[in-house]
Amino acid sequence: MSTNSEVWVWAEQRNGKLMDVSLQTLGKALELSQDINGRVAAVLIGDDAGALAEELVSYGAEKVYLVADAQLKNYQSNAYTRIISELIEQYQPEMMLFGANIIGMDLAPAVAARVRTGLTAHCSDLKMETIDGKSQLVATIPGFSGGMIVKISWDEKRPCMATLSSGAAEKPELDQSRQGGIITVDYQATEDDLKIQTIEMVEKQPAATPVEGAAIVVSGGKGVKSE
Repeated sequence: MSTNSEVWVWAEQRNGKLMDVSLQTLGKALELSQDINGRVAAVLIGDDAGALAEELVSYGAEKVYLVADAQLKNYQSNAYTRIISELIEQYQPEMMLFGANIIGMDLAPAVAARVRTGLTAHCSDLKMETIDGKSQLVATIPGFSGGMIVKISWDEKRPCMATLSSGAAEKPELDQSRQGGIITVDYQATEDDLKIQTIEMVEKQPAATPVEGAAIVVSGGKGVKSE
């Protein structure tokens, strides 16, 4: 697959709001695009999501591929997989990044399998490094509950695909003076799209602040003693 130098981000939205992990992933895409002298594009799927597309431009996306349809209001595994795969095959980006949350971890491997490329999951960092004289994308992944750090690079198949853990990158600053292109993609549902449907998404409220959202984290081990 020949490629262009675009770095793509799947911009997940729920109930008309962009997910923080997607904006963090956009921040990482902006870093990588500078390293490869490329452009950043977001893929946004949902219902009546034009305002969110403009918001993505304000966060730094130079281009947004917008797929808007009432049937796509909630995450639909088959439909979203087909839409993103067909966009990849048509425009051939260099990289495609997803947030490593419950939906991103369902969608990313399905897309990777469909376009027959490699996927690295739960990355704590992504950066360009020189390997054998060539600049390549390298993923850093904690293994064995953090007891090992693994680095993985991609072969020549494109796009390089990865899921980025929450908190692994900074969310870019919002700047409403930024300008970018919004490309509206026509959606026609297929029979396969509708075989599996998400009817409703119910968000469970956490009992406490997630670790990645805490301002201060206090931890202890076997060596902790009282004074």
